[in-house]
Amino acid sequence: GGMLEFIPVFGWMTTAAVIVGVGIASDLHWVWMSALLLLWRVTQDYFNLPRALGHRLEIHPLTIIFAVLAGAEVGGIIGIYLAVPLSALLFLIWRMRTSSVELKSAEPLLPEVRPSYVELTHD
Repeated sequence: GGMLEFIPVFGWMTTAAVIVGVGIASDLHWVWMSALLLLWRVTQDYFNLPRALGHRLEIHPLTIIFAVLAGAEVGGIIGIYLAVPLSALLFLIWRMRTSSVELKSAEPLLPEVRPSYVELTHD
């Protein structure tokens, strides 16, 4: 079941279906199994993963799914494991290069001229 966790979107659903199906077929308490799986998913998705990945990465989920699928196509299982870190690294490099270009273009071309005010006094 743990290997299916790495399949985007449908991996955990397949794992849950298999576990609950085995529970129903073997006359175990499938309701408790379902509740435990739901609690596990909520804990993983909303507490553990955001803390592990951090909020600063700012990569769109569709980008991650595409990276995992591309990694699977290019490198198989190893590609799946390396897809997210490599895409995060590429995104970080891209962000650093584009922000440095923006900073350079934001610099003024001419030095700043401050007007000097002359007070005129009338006698």
